Amino acid sequence: MRESAKVPPTDEEAQKAVLSRLIACLNEYERTELIGQAFRMLAGRCSFDPYASSEEQLEEEQLGTGDDDLNWRISCASPSDWPGQEIVELDNLGDPGAWLQDVIAERILDVLFGSAWNDSLYAEEMACSYFNEIMEQGYTLPSDFCEASDEDCGIEEDYLQIQKDFRYFLQAWRENILKAIEKTTSGKNGTKSGE
Repeated sequence: MRESAKVPPTDEEAQKAVLSRLIACLNEYERTELIGQAFRMLAGRCSFDPYASSEEQLEEEQLGTGDDDLNWRISCASPSDWPGQEIVELDNLGDPGAWLQDVIAERILDVLFGSAWNDSLYAEEMACSYFNEIMEQGYTLPSDFCEASDEDCGIEEDYLQIQKDFRYFLQAWRENILKAIEKTTSGKNGTKSGE
């Protein structure tokens, strides 16, 4: 008899391993479709309120799964501040929610979890709109306080940082939603989230 007998994986461990291998075989379009389908499947059980406790999350039958409802619930989870934020202050825009709706012409659902997932493109569009808005309103930028001899400080650098800020914003928004889903589904599928 061998001393180091290997323990076979549990069904759940085997399923996760198979899923991971299958995902690795998908092309970009197929991965995006799979993410969208998985998101819609889980969205019926979660309000996306990152501050609600598990008990406060709405029951599945209370949540709509139509695109309008999902987009509204997703928009409620947008961050007001986020890691990596250096220049952007959404409060400078008046109503950040209305501004986001105007700037993201696609459905927010598709931008964060579906076919329109392209953080670079949306960060660039958001940066352009934000930059124009704050310039019109007369807000200052870091380059307004630069020394004339500082070559690494200018309006172009401000714009590039604003783009980075919005990439981080989209990632933080997606993370807020994923955390809410994990909190809601924790223990309901036989494991705790993150295991």
